[in-house]
Amino acid sequence: MTELLAIAQHTTRLPWLAARENYAEEYRLIARHLIRDIQAGYLAATAGHGTLADLMPDSPNRDRAS
Repeated sequence: MTELLAIAQHTTRLPWLAARENYAEEYRLIARHLIRDIQAGYLAATAGHGTLADLMPDSPNRDRAS
């Protein structure tokens, strides 16, 4: 959980920073990498039952405990 909390703390300013920088392609590549790592962690935490869709804010499954 410590690493996940650190990610949350460090990403708070991403919208503000991204609006001031011109690195759209680099942003996309790094974001994809982070999403893959978060998905892998969630799969491990849910014994393989969780999906990336579960993590999305508008997911109907967002509040389920896997």
